[in-house]
Amino acid sequence: MPSITADLLAVLALASAALALLTGQRSLTFFNGGILLAVCLLIVSGLPILSHLPWAEWVDASLDQVVALLHFLEVAYTVWTL
Repeated sequence: MPSITADLLAVLALASAALALLTGQRSLTFFNGGILLAVCLLIVSGLPILSHLPWAEWVDASLDQVVALLHFLEVAYTVWTL
């Protein structure tokens, strides 16, 4: 069964490619979505290898740390704006 993340990243890669084609000659930016497209394609191609690793424990611990950091930043912002 394919991963939802792989599907979403594939859609993101296609959307960035379409955006790069639509902006074409109208803008003079350097990136034109090509870097985002390349990164998304690399991530999508690496997901089958990464899916065999035990990520559940690492993600759970990291998510707890991210939530704690967001709470800390919220409190710091509240104190800073008083």
